[in-house]
Amino acid sequence: MSTNKKIFSIEEINEEVRQFLYIITHDLENPIRGVKQASDFLVADYKDKIGPDGEKILGLLQEKANLLSEMLDDINNYSKVNFKKDQVVDIKFKDILTVVANSINQSISKNLTKNKLHLIQNIDNMTIQSDEVKFSQLLKNLISTLVQFSDETQDEVTCTVSCIKTEDNKNYKFTFACKEIEFDTTRIAKLFEPFQEIKVKSQKINTKMTLALSKKIAESFGGELTVENSQIFQFILSYPIKLAT
Repeated sequence: MSTNKKIFSIEEINEEVRQFLYIITHDLENPIRGVKQASDFLVADYKDKIGPDGEKILGLLQEKANLLSEMLDDINNYSKVNFKKDQVVDIKFKDILTVVANSINQSISKNLTKNKLHLIQNIDNMTIQSDEVKFSQLLKNLISTLVQFSDETQDEVTCTVSCIKTEDNKNYKFTFACKEIEFDTTRIAKLFEPFQEIKVKSQKINTKMTLALSKKIAESFGGELTVENSQIFQFILSYPIKLAT
């Protein structure tokens, strides 16, 4: 007795997952925006009537609505990057790093946050092989996380990016370091898991999909992403000098 079962390819499964994520995030976007707009309206027009306690509750509501909106953005980024077909090209590392740093500072200026990024590059004129969109996202996620984890009272956050070759001459070892971070080391194993709450000094920060996506991108090209928090907090990216063919 024969059965007619369709065997789905990896590409078909990935496309179904991508479409599912798109539908979910798109359908949730409007109600979350509605909650945010309603709370903004109440704070603006009824602040004198709801009192300090009511204002505090609405502030919390706004904060959670913003977090949900950021989570949806991260899921969208995960979908776009994770299911994108690789287009491997030669990339000037210093050039792409400069573009990423400028993009982060533009975002900081737009959102009026205090922690402006000052990036120090200890990088030779090296060329790496990667998909430019994916590698840019990886760099942006790592450096943005350093800024986010930094002391919010600082006007400027100094991050240092350096690189050496491993002894076997097969990998680059990139280090992304920042001094102004006091990190809860008991949660360090959870950093690369999605939607984790991490305590940095007195505040709790949700990792959303940011570092989980970075790790996945690194591993998809045969690399490895880890974190160290001994004398200084730093991400370490091991990345092949030559990609496997």
